[in-house]
Amino acid sequence: MAEFTIRPMVPEDHPEVLECWTAAGLNHRPEGRDSYAEFERQIGWDCTMYYVAVIDDQVVGVILGTHDSRKGWLNRLAVYPDHQRKGIALALCHKVEQDCEDIGIEITAAQIEGDNPVSDALMNKLGYYRHTDMVYLTKRKGEWV
Repeated sequence: MAEFTIRPMVPEDHPEVLECWTAAGLNHRPEGRDSYAEFERQIGWDCTMYYVAVIDDQVVGVILGTHDSRKGWLNRLAVYPDHQRKGIALALCHKVEQDCEDIGIEITAAQIEGDNPVSDALMNKLGYYRHTDMVYLTKRKGEWV
């Protein structure tokens, strides 16, 4: 098995990140919030902890970690199918968790879309508690009342 490294994401990783998300079956919006311009803008924020896992200079995994100064979030985690079950997703999650801990944030959370037993199992393995008493609500620009 080839060794992987984790490094901060740079804007130039954008095409490979989109390819990873596509290969892993993760929904994304390359013309919207996942556009190159948005990535470039977001990467520089203090609240972002965007990382890629790399093997031989190829992106094989990605996580978009963020925080709101109180809680850290594991977002948009994906690993190429042929590199899954090699510890890459665990390592990406641990990296964001460590970044949160380093700045004094003691809670991290993740949201899983729909019925996703693989992600659910990963979060369980990492020690995340499944809340069944919460409802997730969003409000999007253009839909504001």
